[in-house]
Amino acid sequence: ATGVVALEMLCGFGKLNRMLNWSPNSKPSPERSNELHEYFKDFDNLYAALSDDLGVSDNYLMDMLVGMFQLECKHRCTAREAAKCQWLKSRDCTTPTMLS
Repeated sequence: ATGVVALEMLCGFGKLNRMLNWSPNSKPSPERSNELHEYFKDFDNLYAALSDDLGVSDNYLMDMLVGMFQLECKHRCTAREAAKCQWLKSRDCTTPTMLS
């Protein structure tokens, strides 16, 4: 969940649906789960999708998102772990221009 929130904050609402070619009204289902697993087996898909919206991706940002989108729960980073990532540490989150 934290990965999707971060993704949508960075790239806009509905980014995951656009990445997976889902309609805005798509509902969770076993088929959607299979599509997620297939898509995130290869993180090149995530790199390409982020590059489309953000241009050249920051390696620290990519590390954080890859950790958040791990398919196996035991390998996925928690929100607490993500909050400690280098990308967030390198941002001044107290100003409105933190993404620039």
